[in-house]
Amino acid sequence: MLVGQADASKGALARLLAARLPEVRVLDTAAVERGLFAPSDESAAERTVAFSAVLDAARYHLGRGRLVVVDTTGRRAEDDALHAVAVEAGAFVATIVCPPAESEPGDEYLTVDPSRPVADVVDLVVGYVEEMAQ
Repeated sequence: MLVGQADASKGALARLLAARLPEVRVLDTAAVERGLFAPSDESAAERTVAFSAVLDAARYHLGRGRLVVVDTTGRRAEDDALHAVAVEAGAFVATIVCPPAESEPGDEYLTVDPSRPVADVVDLVVGYVEEMAQ
């Protein structure tokens, strides 16, 4: 799970992870919301519908043994729902925080420094994901 505000470079990191780990499926909550509701009124109802679609897609891919990257702002209820879907699928959650983030995750997480070279950040994240998969 990639956590951070919309301008936190999460999308770029997700694309690089997908290039490095071809089995990864990237689910971008903001992109789903835009696709469903453009132009959006940015209401809680739209956010809930979009995130429900992301959860359904995560459940689908995890049920087929795939790695899933969910790009989210890290709201506590969303974190809890993602963890529940992972547990249901027998999967793990590796939370990566891309500052700035709206809130601090409740579980173990890795914070990346967006000022570091991109290749270093990707190496760090891949290592963390592999560690969490153990």
